[in-house]
Formats: sequence, structure tokens, C-alpha cells
Amino acid sequence: GGTMLGDVVGLGKTLTAIAVASMLQNEENMRVLVLCPKNLEQMWDKHLSEYDVVGKVVRYSMAAAELPDLARYQLVICDESHNLRNENTQVWRAIKEYVSRNESLDEDADLGIIPEKGLEKYSKKFDKLEGNLSTLRAFEISEEPEDWRTLMSDHLVRRTRAYTKRQAPTEMWTSP
Repeated sequence: GGTMLGDVVGLGKTLTAIAVASMLQNEENMRVLVLCPKNLEQMWDKHLSEYDVVGKVVRYSMAAAELPDLARYQLVICDESHNLRNENTQVWRAIKEYVSRNESLDEDADLGIIPEKGLEKYSKKFDKLEGNLSTLRAFEISEEPEDWRTLMSDHLVRRTRAYTKRQAPTEMWTSP
């Protein structure tokens, strides 16, 4: 139920996210919740307004206070999500609870793929799953990078500057 957009600085991640939010608003009547660091709050407010996207911006530092009582937003954008790497923080737990409560993240949903390398290497670790091996919970058990690459290949959009230069018209990269 999610996608990650991972580009280097300056390739348009914000505008891509706004475009997706606008499309989903127009086609599916979805509202967007943007979670971001404090220094990006004004930028996101401006973009939502400028592109007529119905949504709300909550800075990470306010997540634990605001998310427990917040209504359901169907699209959640976590900007600068590397700030959420630590599962032991109040912010991480608040966001995880919000997403879970709003049925956006089901760790036991069938993903259609299994963590094959982890199963080969340490199958006993997966016993507690009782056969539910094609779930996010199963991938969380695997420590094998190949399993995570397989999972993320369906849920990650990532471009490098070199790729973008090869794909874009030459005049885009020349100085005026």
C-alpha cells in the first residue's frame, strides 16, 4: 500500500509527490497528510495551496501530539523520511500507529512474494509466522539485502542524477 520516492537533491521529489497527490485527489477524492521537518512546513503549505491540493501539513516534532486525534487522510507523504529511522522514538511510534489505525499498513497482508534468501539462510526464525511468509512481517525478519531489494523493486522509484541527465534533453543541463 505504499511507495518510496528516492532521488538525489534537485530532481523534483516534492513536485512529483504534489502531482501524485493532485491526481489522487481528482480521481479518487483523496486528501493528503504531509509529515515533514519543521523547516519544510511552510514550503509544503505553499505547494498544497498553489496546486489546490486538499491536505494538512504536520511537522515531525508535532506528530505525537496531533496524529492520535487526526482524521483519516488517505495519502500520507513523509518528507525527509530518513528522520524516521529510529523505531524507538515517540514520533516513529505515532506515525506507525496513525498509518496502522487508518488501514494503510497491514503487516500481515499478502505481498505475493516471500523473503527467499532469509528463508534459505535461517528458516527457524520464520516458524512463528505459521506459514504467512509473503507478508511484511516476514520481510522484517529477514536480514538479507537481496530480499529487501526484491520487495522494494515494486515499491521504490529512484533516479540518479546521471540517469536523469541521460534521459533529459541536453539543453536542460546547460547554463543560461
